[in-house]
Amino acid sequence: MSQRLIATAVGVLTWLLLISLPCYGAGGQIASPDYEGRWWLSISHSEQTEFINGYLDCYFYEYKGPARFSDAAYAYRHALTKYFRARQSSTLRQRVGDVLLEFQDPKGYKVIDKYAQPINAPHGGDDGLYWMQLSLTKDAQLGFVEGYLACHVQLNHNNGGTFSKPPFEYVALINHWYRFNPATGDIDANRQPTPIVDVLFGFRDRLQQPKPENQ
Repeated sequence: MSQRLIATAVGVLTWLLLISLPCYGAGGQIASPDYEGRWWLSISHSEQTEFINGYLDCYFYEYKGPARFSDAAYAYRHALTKYFRARQSSTLRQRVGDVLLEFQDPKGYKVIDKYAQPINAPHGGDDGLYWMQLSLTKDAQLGFVEGYLACHVQLNHNNGGTFSKPPFEYVALINHWYRFNPATGDIDANRQPTPIVDVLFGFRDRLQQPKPENQ
């Protein structure tokens, strides 16, 4: 093999290694992904839809934001995709959550769907049963976790805890906590009513307590 080919192969392997490493921010914490427009256009419809649902779960119940979003998630999915497809490449660096806020209900907005009813349950009913339903569509669970954590970091600034693992690991941890088997659909009936987010927060980073000086 020529020296040029060897150098090229080494360069490619080095690049692959670098992009596989986690990105760390200040204090050694893994930096949160930006979830920007270019990323949005690269993922599936199901991941997009549940990103919105997860983001709004955090926005309403954790961040307690003032904006209202009365339409279905798929409507916002269409609006976001149209927005990013029509923009220049520089605009694709906008964060999805920031753009989503631009589609909030205008003043005096009325819901067109007369059958739409608010769900009077913690986190809008996003519990173990909903988590089971998400498993039927590829990447839906992942999208929900990504959306929730994006809001938790970007709007609520990690209030209540940080999450340094990649989102797909939290998907596996949530499945394990619910004792949910995606292959069979079995789930622990006693744990099913617990909101997804309450389960997720059980896996937030634990800060190590400082030891007394005399020890």
